[in-house]
Amino acid sequence: KWWPTLYKNLKHFRMTGGEPMMDKNTYKVFQYIIDHPKEDLHLNITSNMCPPDEKLKQKYFNMLQTICLQDKVEHVMQFVSVDSFGKQAEYIRHGLDFNRMMDNVEEFLYRIPHRNSVTFIITYNNLSVTGLDKLLAKILDLRKTYSKDYQRVWFDIPLLRQPAWQQITLLPPAYQAVHEANIEYMRENSGEEKGLHIFKDFEIQKMLRNLAYWKKNADATTQNKKNFYAFFAEHDRRRGTNFENTFPEMLEFWMECKNA
Repeated sequence: KWWPTLYKNLKHFRMTGGEPMMDKNTYKVFQYIIDHPKEDLHLNITSNMCPPDEKLKQKYFNMLQTICLQDKVEHVMQFVSVDSFGKQAEYIRHGLDFNRMMDNVEEFLYRIPHRNSVTFIITYNNLSVTGLDKLLAKILDLRKTYSKDYQRVWFDIPLLRQPAWQQITLLPPAYQAVHEANIEYMRENSGEEKGLHIFKDFEIQKMLRNLAYWKKNADATTQNKKNFYAFFAEHDRRRGTNFENTFPEMLEFWMECKNA
C-alpha cells in the first residue's frame, strides 16, 4: 500500500536475498516500473545468477530487457555474489554452479547492452585467496568483451569479518605473497590511457587496504585453526565435498589446522 507513495520520490531501490529471481515480489516491482517509468531511479538487484528454474531466469531477463532497453529507469546494477573461481567458488557457496552462473552473466551482458552494469561481490575470505587470480582475469576478459561505451563490469572485495576462523588473517604469511601477486597483476593492467579495459586505481587500493588489514591483524590462534578444520571437515562429511581435492595448494595449512 505504501509503494505508490514511496515510489514518487524513490532514487535507489535494492533487492537482495534470499534469491530475488525466486521471489514473486521481484516481478511485481519490475512490472510496476514498466508501467510507471522513472528516469532517475537506480535499481539494484543481488543474485547468485544460478537459479534452479530456467523459466524464471528467462522471465527475469526479459523484464529487465524491457526496463533497460525502453529506458524505464536511469540504471540497473546487477550484483553477483561469488568469492573465488570454478570449483573453489562452488565449495565456498555450496549449490553454486560456477560455469552456469558465468554463462548467465554473459547472457545478461550480451542481451541487455544498455543502462546496466554487473558488479561481482567478492566476500574475501581465506578460501578466496588462491583462486582470486583466475576470477580477476575473467573480470578483465569480460570488460574487454562487453565494455564499449562505459564500464559495465565491476567488482567489490569487502573482507569477511565473521566467523574469525574464516578470515584471511588466519592464513600463514606466505599467502600474502599470493595476494601481492594479484595486486601486481592489477597494476600491470591499469592506466586510464588504456581506456575501459583496465583495473581502476580505487580497485587496487581496496586490495592494498585488505593486505594492510591482514598484516596488522594476523591471528594464527590455535582455537581458530581448530575451528577451521572442524567446520570444513564436517562440511565435507555432510555435503560430500572434499577440501583436500578442491584446495590442493592449501594442504599444508589444512594439516596444520588438523593437528592444532
